[in-house]
Amino acid sequence: MGALIHRWARHEGRGEHATAGNPFQLKVALKFGVVFAVIVFLSKVATVQLGERGLFLASAVGGTVDADSVLVSIAELAGAGTINYQAGVAAILLAIFMNGLLKSGFAFFAGSRRFGWRMVAGFAVMFSPGAAALLML
Repeated sequence: MGALIHRWARHEGRGEHATAGNPFQLKVALKFGVVFAVIVFLSKVATVQLGERGLFLASAVGGTVDADSVLVSIAELAGAGTINYQAGVAAILLAIFMNGLLKSGFAFFAGSRRFGWRMVAGFAVMFSPGAAALLML
């Protein structure tokens, strides 16, 4: 399916190219560190106070900011035995889904309708194996 999307996108023509800043700047690294620390802290507090509901809430909110931090936090909780693996997998998928949903919204808002639908299609391909794995647990 990914190959079909790539082929379809290639035939649509070339769009504008985005420019990216330097990801190795100290300011970027510090922002990531702060976001990471806050998400790890909130995930642990929410899980202790609210159980799995808190874990899912923290994953949904954290996923809108940074899915990587949520993933590391949940892996740490599952490794320590604080949560079971099925809840961890579901929480990680929720964080990634929320991140994809937010990015797709940005694509529609800041880009074009066509670009937004490409993002949605790409995220659908990405989420499908994870959802299938969750159903098999």
